[in-house]
Amino acid sequence: MNANLNNIYKKRNYNYSFDLEDPATWPSVKDRKYRLCIIKKGAIQIKNFKFPMNDEQRSFSEKYYYKTMSNGEKVVRPWLIYSTKMNAVFCFSCRLFPNPKNKTSFTDGFNDWKHLSERIKSHDSSIYHKKSNQEWLELSWRIDSSTTLDSELQKEIQTEKGRWRTVLKRIIACIIYLAQQNDAFRGQNCTIYTEQNGKFLKLIEMIASFDNPMAEHLRKIKNKEIHQHYLGPMIQTELIHLIGNKIRTEIVRRIKEAKYYTIMLDATPDASHKEQLTLIIRIVQITKTTNNVVVSVDEYFINFLHITLKTGLGLFDVLKQESSNLGICLSNCRGQGYDNGANMVGHKQGVQARILNDNPRALFLPCCAHSLNLLLGDMANCIPRAMTFFGVIQRLYTLFSASTERWEILIKHLKCLTLKPLDETRWECRLESVKAVKMQLKEIYNALIEVSESTKIPAIKSEAISLAEHEMSYEFVLSSVIWYNLLNNINKVSKTLQNEKISIDFAVNNLKGLKQFLNKYRENGFNEAKEEAIYICKHIDIKPEFKSKRKSLKKRMFSYESSPILCSTNEEECFVNDFFLPILDQGIVSINQRFTQLDHFNNYFGFLFDIGNLSTADSDILLKSCHDLQIMLQIGENMDISGAELYDELCLLSEIIDKGTSPLRVLQKILCNSVGDVYPNVAIALRIMLTLPVTTATAERSFSKLKLVKNYLRTTLSQEKTTNLAIISIEHEIVDGLDLDDVIDTFADLKSRKVNF
Repeated sequence: MNANLNNIYKKRNYNYSFDLEDPATWPSVKDRKYRLCIIKKGAIQIKNFKFPMNDEQRSFSEKYYYKTMSNGEKVVRPWLIYSTKMNAVFCFSCRLFPNPKNKTSFTDGFNDWKHLSERIKSHDSSIYHKKSNQEWLELSWRIDSSTTLDSELQKEIQTEKGRWRTVLKRIIACIIYLAQQNDAFRGQNCTIYTEQNGKFLKLIEMIASFDNPMAEHLRKIKNKEIHQHYLGPMIQTELIHLIGNKIRTEIVRRIKEAKYYTIMLDATPDASHKEQLTLIIRIVQITKTTNNVVVSVDEYFINFLHITLKTGLGLFDVLKQESSNLGICLSNCRGQGYDNGANMVGHKQGVQARILNDNPRALFLPCCAHSLNLLLGDMANCIPRAMTFFGVIQRLYTLFSASTERWEILIKHLKCLTLKPLDETRWECRLESVKAVKMQLKEIYNALIEVSESTKIPAIKSEAISLAEHEMSYEFVLSSVIWYNLLNNINKVSKTLQNEKISIDFAVNNLKGLKQFLNKYRENGFNEAKEEAIYICKHIDIKPEFKSKRKSLKKRMFSYESSPILCSTNEEECFVNDFFLPILDQGIVSINQRFTQLDHFNNYFGFLFDIGNLSTADSDILLKSCHDLQIMLQIGENMDISGAELYDELCLLSEIIDKGTSPLRVLQKILCNSVGDVYPNVAIALRIMLTLPVTTATAERSFSKLKLVKNYLRTTLSQEKTTNLAIISIEHEIVDGLDLDDVIDTFADLKSRKVNF
């Protein structure tokens, strides 16, 4: 056997750009390699296909595949095959072994359906057809028994193909590993066994030290026995693109299978200062196995899209074009989830309004977690005292973090928590910042005093003393306790709302609980916070007293102006009226204003939250709710559910479902017990309700991956490569289920290589 089989492939290009199942695409069969490949594939007879009509309203029929004998039995005509591309029939054997002296119409394709019967009979009895049929059968037998003239060559080719598949599997595995770890691929050069040649080649070299096929592959590269080594950066990019497309194709298949879906969008600038729009799709996925049906709510990352216009129209056009490219029908969209940006939620020019114009059933719900973050912003910025408190928190972090020496002083005094900066986009940062200060007031004070004594910079000394005075005041301690209690409870709800699996009913209940907490804390919270603040002050040697402040009076410029009204001299009462109550009032007002859309959805879908409890509900109210939901999900004559049928199904289903059963669990029971046909409207209503998004936290999480994939060292990454690396990293569960042989087959089909895999 020739040691260098690459020469074989140079002489014999075993790439096939034609369709092995369609005879109209076959090239000249004078070359033996094409004939062998086609015979190995066999004669494929197209069945269960709607054959097109000709001008005479006639078409081919599957009955011609069979020959009726005199005794009535039917015998298959294995040689008769149909071409979908040409809408004609061919003789398999005559197409492969044509007779130059007697070329029949079945060699080049026959489509005179009116005379097909008689022509088939005459061709079947033709001597030339029988000779070509005999040659076909003899060659098929020799191929099966490996007795062809080039059988040894074929064995060598198969061995070489197996070797290349083995190598490519390892290459693809390395690419997937690096992509999932968000690592860079290339170094300063692309040559094996050299310094700084990148993580990809170093990983290949490490595998070769334990793996014989890869070691042999690198040996051939090093000795220049082969030139197509498939380790270069262009091949890496091609394989990344191929894997990304495979993942995206699988996601689109799941979306089409689920039918109803929700769109979630968000935008952020990347490391190269390009605005990136992330597209997330949320579906209710129903997976049927042999013994069970699994229902789950899943959110999938699709793409990062580079946008130049951040207006509602610009984002809408990009979304519409991408949906068309993916083959996803916008008419099946039943939900939209965005943050509270004006270009997204605008009632006239926003993305949600433009989509609603095209599809009124694409219900819009702003991100509840983002709305809750804005609620915190409203509370923190509603009065100067609150703004001053968070200003001190930020100043503390800025003072220590601006110098490594000062940070070392801080770490020396702190035991567990370090100071955290404030961030408008990080939804948990306020709690972490306040917690670190509240729990370590004395330690931070000691660190400030040491900084003021050790520094020779007047501005730093003044800042440290000023912050120490602020921090060691009773008002600051009391403010810390109040804000910590508020932020701690709000953060628990925020974390719940960031779960991609959360449904509307659960979000409504959590927000109701938060609203009750704010109202209750407004009534009794100050006294509780006061007791805790006094306890803290005793342990850190602070007098639990408010510092008296000079009251500034407005000077009267004219005699008719009224005399100024002096405020109460009670500093505690002023604190309650100027700080505590305004914060709580603003929180209560904001939670009522910012979650009106969620309340709107609650009014329409609320009766589906606890189906087991509907047996005691008023029948008239239930019937009205069903009809209202029908109208909401209806466009003209096209409707998703029937209100009357939904009412009948709910009346029956409520008797067999336990109270408190979640909507997801109800849908699971309906489908698992094979009664989906009995309750079709309930199943559709639950699928649509569960598809609606409560949060767009998944979009925010995709930006975390974007920062890892396209960091400041990789700003020149192309848009396509960035997106594909991100989808490999984010949708790792789909990647783990990929068939590497299928990836290799697709790679071989797409690229015109000298090696057939």
